[in-house]
Amino acid sequence: MTATDDWDAVGARNLLEGIIQSSGYKINYGRNGRGNRPLLKDDSIAKAKHNYTR
Repeated sequence: MTATDDWDAVGARNLLEGIIQSSGYKINYGRNGRGNRPLLKDDSIAKAKHNYTR
């Protein structure tokens, strides 16, 4: 992988992680006893109060 490709891949990963986290999830990179679940609900974000207006 070239340095430019690496830069683009890291940028894409960061954008995707931002979308996932803003949706109230976090990414499970390790095998920490939670099974094979790549996305986990982030309770700290899920409990945040949102003020949506239309």
